[in-house]
Amino acid sequence: MNICIRHNWVVELLRMAPKLTVLITSQVRLNLMAEIALLVQPLPVPDEAAIEPEQATTYASLQLFITYAQQHLPTFAVTSANLPHIMRICQLVQGLPLAIEMVAAWVSHMNPAEIAAMLAEDLSLLECRVPDLPQHQHTIMATLGYSWQLLTPEEAHAAIQLPLFVGGMSRQALKSILDVEVPIVQKLVDKSILRAVDTGRYELHSLIHRFILQKRMMHPPLNRAVQTEIQYRYCQYYLNLLVNETVHLNRPEAGAALARLRRDLSNIRQAWRYAQNATLDVLMMKSMDALILFYSRIGFYDEAIVSCQSALVLKQNSPDEDAPLQRRLLATTAVNLAEIHLNLLRYQEAIHYAEQAVEFARVCQDAYLVSRSICTLGWALTHTERHGEADIYLQEALQIAKEHDFDNLQGRCCESLAYLFAEHEGYQQALAYSHHAYTSYKKADNLCGMALALYRMAPIEIDQEQFKQAIMHLDEARGYQQKTQD
Repeated sequence: MNICIRHNWVVELLRMAPKLTVLITSQVRLNLMAEIALLVQPLPVPDEAAIEPEQATTYASLQLFITYAQQHLPTFAVTSANLPHIMRICQLVQGLPLAIEMVAAWVSHMNPAEIAAMLAEDLSLLECRVPDLPQHQHTIMATLGYSWQLLTPEEAHAAIQLPLFVGGMSRQALKSILDVEVPIVQKLVDKSILRAVDTGRYELHSLIHRFILQKRMMHPPLNRAVQTEIQYRYCQYYLNLLVNETVHLNRPEAGAALARLRRDLSNIRQAWRYAQNATLDVLMMKSMDALILFYSRIGFYDEAIVSCQSALVLKQNSPDEDAPLQRRLLATTAVNLAEIHLNLLRYQEAIHYAEQAVEFARVCQDAYLVSRSICTLGWALTHTERHGEADIYLQEALQIAKEHDFDNLQGRCCESLAYLFAEHEGYQQALAYSHHAYTSYKKADNLCGMALALYRMAPIEIDQEQFKQAIMHLDEARGYQQKTQD
């Protein structure tokens, strides 16, 4: 029924019978004073974890698929062989009931593996061959097209750009990147284009995402300069978000910051790839350390290495349009690679990249990068037989860090020197450097660093039979770890 006709019809009914209750299913809110909207959410879908066939009915999406499949093929049964493909089908349509009903009808012609493979490529399977349904429910494209026709030109202009986002977006992101105001966002929710999943946060269903991409082929393309500007704002927004949130990862509010970053992980990944491909060196330089810190904190070491290596290769093979900035980016990338390999106990790889970082940093004459690269090289060398070289590098890095008040770097240098002296039974010097590291990290408000310095002190104090002091320091270190969820 046309939305305007339905709207007027309900108004007239309520005028004649004020106590009447009308139950209406619709893709669009009527926006009447007496309306109470109950959102029909997608059915729960199992994640990638393997489940047994007898557990299939515990998920409403799988149960719906099985029910409709058996309507069309009474002998259809769930087995350990076809269950992963049924799960994949429900994941591809993100638990949308109408889509599950449509695709389940094909089991009389194809097995679930074939259905899943075809569904991943196109949406032609999402059609209904039941003649007594309304025309706009015969295919999923017609159903989505019905919602699309209800959009105003301004709403359609905003909706056509939504596939830019991956895995959801915030109201602030929509405003900052696409310049979409709150009333338009609410209209897109009311017309079932966007789905509100949390206060100020929205998702685009995967089927609507694919529908809009098809619409874009028929939609007048955006001016290339406008597209480039939108993509730049997308990169800027998410990489700035990354930088601003990672500042908190060594502080008591680390848990909340990490949760906010995880929520936009997919957008951050895509923003970084866009920045690389568009050679946005300033944004990359600003966000490289934050990206690697974030990946390291969530255990994505392989992805951190790939991100750094691709940036390193790209910058080494690109023309020197801004040579000083490019060298700084090369040094930052190389030192991050060295630090990742150090965390993974791959000392030779760490030394290799740290030596590259030192070379790049000395050329660009950036005091922070020089000190950090030399410190990282010295830190890596403490885990080899080259302890003499390690001491020289660490002392040089510490001197530069002191001259420029790089508190975190002073902490890292002193922490490495404490380890080096402890290895050679220079316990008093090791304790002195550990205390210096703790003080430096404290000045930088770096709770993770403070915990590391205390953990460095405790074994030495135990060797020196300072048991009470060691216990006190271990308890304090654990407290800092708990606060930062490290």
